[in-house]
Amino acid sequence: MINFIDIYIKINYCGQKIGNKFFPEKGLINIIGFEISFISSGIFIGLFGGVGLKIPLLGALIIGIHVLILRFYLDKLLRRKIDMEYLANYCKNQSRSKQILFMILSLLFFVICFILMIYIAKLIFFLM
Repeated sequence: MINFIDIYIKINYCGQKIGNKFFPEKGLINIIGFEISFISSGIFIGLFGGVGLKIPLLGALIIGIHVLILRFYLDKLLRRKIDMEYLANYCKNQSRSKQILFMILSLLFFVICFILMIYIAKLIFFLM
């Protein structure tokens, strides 16, 4: 599991390095935060739909607060756990074609997390 997370972080960092040359560290933390919040927001959306929440603005507010808290927590956690110099050297040693492949995989992870959010929301909604 740790090896998968390391590979996932390397792919996302190298993908951010192409898209955001000046601040890839912030891009890495943003993209990981959004991917995790997509999946966890699917649980909230399914629960709100399942219990019949009639005020969608309240649900959006709760999810927004959840995303902000999660992003703040992940920002602090990831900055302590990830060695950014190691990631910068790792990406510098990769060929340009491999960096482009990492960017495409990073976008693919983002899309997969969005699809998982929808799937989790539908699953929880129909189970309730």
